[in-house]
Order: sequence, then structure tokens, then C-alpha cells
Amino acid sequence: MSGAENPLVSVIIPCHKQAHFLGEAIESVRRQTYRNVEIIVIDDGSPDNTSEVAARYVGVKCVKQENRGLPGARNRGIAESKGDYLVFLDADDRLLPHALETNLQHLLAHPECAFVHGHCRLITVEGQPLPTPKRHHCPEADHYFYLLQSCYIYPPGAVMFRRIALEKVGFFNESQLTVEDWELYLRIARQFPILCHHQDVIEYRIHDGGLSSKASLMFQGALTALKDQEKFVQKDPRLKEAFVIGLKSVKEIYGEGVVNSVRRGLRERDWEVVVRGLFALLRWYPRGIPKHILRKAYCLIAGVPSDAHSLYRNSRSRHSQNERND
Repeated sequence: MSGAENPLVSVIIPCHKQAHFLGEAIESVRRQTYRNVEIIVIDDGSPDNTSEVAARYVGVKCVKQENRGLPGARNRGIAESKGDYLVFLDADDRLLPHALETNLQHLLAHPECAFVHGHCRLITVEGQPLPTPKRHHCPEADHYFYLLQSCYIYPPGAVMFRRIALEKVGFFNESQLTVEDWELYLRIARQFPILCHHQDVIEYRIHDGGLSSKASLMFQGALTALKDQEKFVQKDPRLKEAFVIGLKSVKEIYGEGVVNSVRRGLRERDWEVVVRGLFALLRWYPRGIPKHILRKAYCLIAGVPSDAHSLYRNSRSRHSQNERND
């Protein structure tokens, strides 16, 4: 690429309590086959040595701020960046070497698209490969319809945004403290085409990261993100049906996460998590309570570990709550 086809790409890496992974994230950007890149680390009031890690890398810009949460950190990164194309890389993930080149080529080939995205490979906490679940449906068109039903785009670093599109729809919603990526995708897809190119572009690290304490917030965030779209679907029966499907899916997936957080809270005698979880279940997912009791009884009879989850649900949960900065 050269001239007008060699634009600056800004990779923004918010970091809060993730300094031990940050070096790998930065190095993955520095190894990109596409070279016209700026790296911006946002130290979002992190109590660890985030700024010191970033300072080890020549040319990496590190901005330290008081804790604003992940949406606020990303927005600060946008303000500090100069690129016409933006990538938001979680500090515990790693881009594959061709990621920026692949995403940029597709955006340049499809100027009508607000963003493009690819797929991920799963890795352990230590960075070793994990089996990656079968790909979820990635539509060729009608993205708003499908995003109403579920967020099939993950993690955020798999996406490359066109800056001008973000400027038109608005940046990350700083009142949306969880599942803020899905909320943004919905806003964008409602107004612009987007594209999935089906290639792996990122390694996505699976770990708990305080999942139990955040499960209720994640549930609330997912419901809020989806319900914000309700007023836009009322006059279209097809979109309204997709919205109802999405609402059911949110309650099943995130409600299940709250059920499991309550169970872990009971085991660990973390009563704050238990009370918060039960309140969330009673308010948004009351059938999750008897469902939990029946599942536990089944697991005891069948000898199945009651904490078993699929890799996909763990990964979506980590994606939804990662680096939340309470």
C-alpha cells in the first residue's frame, strides 16, 4: 500500500490491572505486517505498573488518567489518536501479525462500511492455544437484524472502525459500563453497512478476571444495550421479532452467568455477590432460580460438574466484563 492507500491506523489499548499482559499486546501490534501504525496505551488509573510497561517500548504513547472505566478509556484514546482507522485492543489479547493489513484491505475495498471484523482464536491465560468453538453465524448482510438477536462479534480487537463513522454515530457510551461494544455495534449497524471477512485476526485470552462480582452488572448492561434499541424496531415486525429473540438470549446467557455467580458466592460465603445476584435474578430472570436448583440436582445425580461451561460462554463473559474499572 502507498499514498492514499497507506493511511494511519491507531491501535488504542486501555489498561486497568492488566500490566502483566500489556507487553504481549503491544508486541503483537509491533509485529504487524502493516507498518503505518500508532500505538496508544491508556493507563486508566491502574494501580499496577501499566505506565512503566508501556514506557519500555519506543514510540508507544502512554496517557495516564484518573479511572473512567473502559468506555471512557477508549474515548480518551480516540481523542489522543490521529488515525483515520481505529482498533481497540484489550490489554490481555494479541493481534495476529496480518490483522491490521487484512482489516484495512477490506475497509478500503468497501468504502460504504463503517467497520469490518474477523474471527478470533482462543488462548489460555499463559498464551497457549485452546480449541476454538464452531463459528457463530456471521451474516453477509442485514447486520442490524442479526445483532439484535445476539452479539456475534468478539472480541473488540477483531474490529477495525472507520473514524468518520464513529464521529457520526457517537463514540462509546460512558454510561454503559458493561457490554458497551455491543451497544456501539447496534448503533452503527442501524445506520451503516458492516462487513465480516471470516479470517482469524486476534488471539483472545480466556480467564475469569473477577467474573462472579461482575455478573449482575453484565446482565444489566446487556439488557440496557438491547432495550435502547426498542424504540427503533416497533414499526418493523421483522426487527421487533429479532429484538424479542435477543431479549430471550440475553436472559438465558447473562442470567445463567448470574446464577453461577450466586452459586460461587454461596460456596465462598461472599454474601454481597449472593444478594446482588439474587436481586438481579428476581428482577430480570426469576425462572433462573428454580432452573439452578433443578440443574444442580441433575448434576449431582449424573455426576456432572455443576460448574461446567462452554468455552464460548466463558469467552463472551470475559469479553463483556474484561477490565471493568469499579
